[in-house]
Amino acid sequence: MSSKPINTNTVAGRAWPHRANELGDRLPDGFTIGVASSAFQIEGAARDGGRAESTWDPFTATAGRIVDGSNASVSTDHYNKLPGDLTLLSELGVDAYRFSFAWSRVQPDGRGALARTGLAFYDRLVDGLLAAGIRPMATLHHRDLPLALRGGWLNRDTASRFADYAYELGAVFGDRVDAWVTLDEPATVTLAGYALGTDAPGEARLFAALPAAHHQLLGHGLAVQGLRAADVRGGIGIANAYSPVQPASDREADEVAAVLFDLLHNRVFADAVLLGSYPAPPEPYETELRLLLETEPEDLRTIHQPLDFYGLNYVQPSRVAAGPVPIDRGGAVAGGGPSGNGAGGARGEAGAGSGPRGPGSRGPGSRGPASRAGGPGGPGAAGSGVGPRTAASAGRVDENAPVVSFPFHVLPFREFTVTGAGRAIAPEYLGVALTELATRYGDALPPVYLTSLGASFPDQVDGRGAVDDPARIDYLAEHLVAALDAVAPGKPAAAVSLRGALVWSLLDGFEWTAGYTQRYGLVRVDFADPERKRTPKSSYRWLQQVLAAR
Repeated sequence: MSSKPINTNTVAGRAWPHRANELGDRLPDGFTIGVASSAFQIEGAARDGGRAESTWDPFTATAGRIVDGSNASVSTDHYNKLPGDLTLLSELGVDAYRFSFAWSRVQPDGRGALARTGLAFYDRLVDGLLAAGIRPMATLHHRDLPLALRGGWLNRDTASRFADYAYELGAVFGDRVDAWVTLDEPATVTLAGYALGTDAPGEARLFAALPAAHHQLLGHGLAVQGLRAADVRGGIGIANAYSPVQPASDREADEVAAVLFDLLHNRVFADAVLLGSYPAPPEPYETELRLLLETEPEDLRTIHQPLDFYGLNYVQPSRVAAGPVPIDRGGAVAGGGPSGNGAGGARGEAGAGSGPRGPGSRGPGSRGPASRAGGPGGPGAAGSGVGPRTAASAGRVDENAPVVSFPFHVLPFREFTVTGAGRAIAPEYLGVALTELATRYGDALPPVYLTSLGASFPDQVDGRGAVDDPARIDYLAEHLVAALDAVAPGKPAAAVSLRGALVWSLLDGFEWTAGYTQRYGLVRVDFADPERKRTPKSSYRWLQQVLAAR
């Protein structure tokens, strides 16, 4: 559970658009600054080079799933515009670029030989980065699982397929990639994709989604082993979502709900990876979470691999109250909307613990994490949620798609201003997150990178086509300063070895269920232009100046 954040005068300074040199001076020697992206969100070229569908392709084609009805079939067209994007990276002056391999592009069936045409694109990307003096940080899986892997992460065999895929990519790129991230936000994939049904693949299984969590973590451990078997030279880690949690009140029910949320969102994933164990369930939910207690020790030993770094994806704190998501008589989610009451969202923060449940939601269940079954599991769970993403995106619930909910909901932090996606701007809680990691994991915590630091803000395009985004500049600067202050000598998180930050994102892109309604890029992409014109924003020029001032 989170403590109160520490106030720092430096964070309150603001006016960061005019203080780039000051921030550059603050960055420690050797501190990595980079930018990040993911394959599905920017590559496009959905049918080029033998790429097969991922779980997100049919999901985006389902009416009501994506806020603006869009899809990622073209997106920024990064696949075809790679040379220009490499130039943007080079001129920005970053140290590293975090990208992801599209599994369905390099191994369309999720098994077997790698596709030569798919590999050729990443050869050009990695070689182009190295030629520009930029260190490649490669993510193996950023939410876009090959559709050919039936059962997805509910199927234990997917973990084995992931291990094979990791080994094969390690054998091809192991001498060129500087850092490997096995999984991006397995918590988000589990909660939004398999528990609530608001993200792909659209399953609404609530607690019976735990096998998807376990199989991702097992896949992580097996992938680490696969990369090391391929003798990769780069460091290996994982990128986990983490949100400091507070109970909404001192009522026992709210405190138990906060413990449960903390377990499902944070500790299931961090404890297993860093400590080799799952956390003990709170007493009222021992039955629902019994699968954590039945996990085979061998699996936990596999998950608990030595890591070279740990990726922290922080978005906002979570204030948790007992009880399912309230629905008013008009069908609206009480207190809902983008301020944090939705599960999923533009950056995938698993929030309120609710999602749509469509027809046929009483489907097959799961035997749990300890199951050796090859398929999705046995009886007893809620099945696929196929209703529209209403509660999470628009604050409305379709009368024909009743909401499924965990026994808690997340309340907004009304004391904070919010991003364009409605997320609380609370840099002080990034310091809390780092402090909690240090306290909970101690010497088991490897060096830490902020692997997805960024926010959405509406673009203000002037008559000349220039984009001024001072809110993004303030956001990035204040979060960087808050993190550096938290790990300074004598501060609560001083034991954390903070090695760098990757800004989300280089380009505006397809932001999952938000489609193109949320812009996170340092570079604006004109999605109405068939050529997908790029325009560097003021935040791009600012970061360029920060990096030059080091």
